Amino acid sequence: MKTKIVVSLFVVCFGYISLLYAREISKQTEDLDINTKVAKLKIKGATPNHVIRVFGEPLKYLLGNQTFAKDNLPDRYLMLYPEGFSVYIIKGRIGELRHEGSNYVFLGKLPMESSLEEVFEVVGKPKQTIIGEAFPNIAKQYVLYKDIDGEKGYCYYDCPKQGVRFFFNDYKVSAMYVTCDDFSSRRLLTTASKDSVDNQYIGSSKMELEAVNFVNHLAKGNFEGAASKFDNRMKVFIPVEKLQEVWNSIINHAGTFVEQVNVKSGKSGQYDVVFVTCKFSKAVLDVKVVLDNDTRISGLFFVPGTNPIEYTPPDYAKPNLFNEREVTIGKDQFILPGTLTLPRGKGPFPAVVLVHGTGPHDRDESIGQNKPFRDLAWGLASQGIAVLRYEKRTKEHADKLLSIANDITVKEEVIDDAVAAISILGKLQEVNKQRIFIIGHSFGGMLAPRICKSEPNVAGMVIMAGNTKSLEDLILDQTHYLMMIDGTISEDEKAQLKILKEEVNKVKNLKSFDNSPSSQHLLGAPKKYWLDLQKYDPIRTAKEIMQPMLILQGARDYQVTTENLDCWKQLLSLKQNMRFILYPKLNHLFIEGDGISTPDEYNIPGHIAYYVIKDIHDWIEKRR
Repeated sequence: MKTKIVVSLFVVCFGYISLLYAREISKQTEDLDINTKVAKLKIKGATPNHVIRVFGEPLKYLLGNQTFAKDNLPDRYLMLYPEGFSVYIIKGRIGELRHEGSNYVFLGKLPMESSLEEVFEVVGKPKQTIIGEAFPNIAKQYVLYKDIDGEKGYCYYDCPKQGVRFFFNDYKVSAMYVTCDDFSSRRLLTTASKDSVDNQYIGSSKMELEAVNFVNHLAKGNFEGAASKFDNRMKVFIPVEKLQEVWNSIINHAGTFVEQVNVKSGKSGQYDVVFVTCKFSKAVLDVKVVLDNDTRISGLFFVPGTNPIEYTPPDYAKPNLFNEREVTIGKDQFILPGTLTLPRGKGPFPAVVLVHGTGPHDRDESIGQNKPFRDLAWGLASQGIAVLRYEKRTKEHADKLLSIANDITVKEEVIDDAVAAISILGKLQEVNKQRIFIIGHSFGGMLAPRICKSEPNVAGMVIMAGNTKSLEDLILDQTHYLMMIDGTISEDEKAQLKILKEEVNKVKNLKSFDNSPSSQHLLGAPKKYWLDLQKYDPIRTAKEIMQPMLILQGARDYQVTTENLDCWKQLLSLKQNMRFILYPKLNHLFIEGDGISTPDEYNIPGHIAYYVIKDIHDWIEKRR
């Protein structure tokens, strides 16, 4: 059976195209399953230190929506672990082990999603059933609270002799709280609504739990259950079938889902943003879930997980020759954090703005184990060129972009922020205002002429692996290449290609007056996005501007192939102040390698080749 990792994976994320760069997990963990770990933990009298010895450090300590430092814990708090497992602590002792979506099996007989009847067979039938009422201030033991608050399928059953409390959704077990023998307090249900119970009783952030449970649905293949959490907009953008297609693509390319390893959340405007870090057999990805005030999912992203490898500077980077300081780009609700790398010594210095490729990139354009934009910044600053890089808007403010989800174009995605960055450099006394350049990588290189046309004071542009082909053709070419890496295309892959080609044709034939539902979102982007790109020709725009251009290409690049460089050369060779360089050993990230380029290269830490840094430096130095 052949295994492939597709790097140019287009995923629906409120209508944006994301590139997922999968990375291999170099060390396979040998974690015990949850049942074995629980068996190793003697609950009665156990302390948080016992828990840590068995389960390791928790993701966080919290109570309700409040997070605590380890050295400043209250009397009652929750130790939150991955995969829906947590430990409730009361006055330094375990109160409950809480299983919400984990693989725990109670008494070796009752797994998650057991039915009411299956639960009754193991722990006994209830003495009484109360239907449709709210939770009482004190829940009765061995009483089944059914259809709580009128919500069909939402139930609660407390069985103290067996030391367990069950929660049900759709009449199936969704959570089990296993109690300690000497844990006698049963007065936790003190609220009258399901919402407040979720916050206070579960003891965890409701938004985080919603996101964790959503990912659990995906991992179990329950796409209807997952899609039921969407708001109305998302239900249109990502129906059940599309969600299943997206998740299957993730599995096909990142490997088998292994576990959730981290969860973190924050607030952005009116939205809550939760990152659920998931380990797959071949990659670590963050599932970014955006929720509204009603806990409905308003946005969904799959982005590269946090890179655990510490950045090791290339030999050509000399940190003693430059300083870095934090800056902000843009204005109003779309302010972006950035980093200005300034050479030491007397200025003013020439300067460059780095423009990302497709996807929700950070300021280093981190891809797999590599940080090409930091290589550029540190390498050029070591040779006397200031560099400004920043978080891409689709990464920093993806949730806020919901308000313009149907109207976004590359202007909002890329160009406005690049122009703002150029403006900032022009106001710095350390920067030579006559010598500000842009360096665009990949899609950022394709847009470089358009950026220069929007900001005519730019002194020139460097295009690194900039495509001349349309974005939809690029997606199709990359997908076909990756499917052919092993020399064959399976029947399933042929079917996928057929669907992709149909989508690409729809993009090419898209008209502004076409208001059919099927035309509103194609290849993960809104109609307006594609119509805007239809009107943009990078080569024609490059002919219209006067700025000099340096166009660089790696011969081993399969994402933007040498065919694109040939097109630049063929149509711009007569234009003055043009230079073209082809590097035989470089891939899309301008990192050296041998043989056919594959996605595996992105999993190997490397650096932009020094001769690329030197060529850019020398070219800028001549532009005085």
